[in-house]
Amino acid sequence: MQVMDSALMAMFGRSEAFSLTQFKIVETVSTAEYPFDGDGIVISMGYMLSMVVLLPMGFLTLDEVSVPLLSLSLSRCLAYAP
Repeated sequence: MQVMDSALMAMFGRSEAFSLTQFKIVETVSTAEYPFDGDGIVISMGYMLSMVVLLPMGFLTLDEVSVPLLSLSLSRCLAYAP
């Protein structure tokens, strides 16, 4: 999910997470390998976004999932094409 957080930082200049140990929202602008290091246990915005996109696909059969995954992969490739 660090890739999704890195993408959020590239698009918006920051990423946020919910700290489970401090019960507050923490923000980072760091592009380090562990951007939320030192904030305790966190659930990052990238993790939540990935979960919202991929969790519904867990309720489908493999035949039903293959088309959305293919279109998602193709759109991501086209978005980053030079």
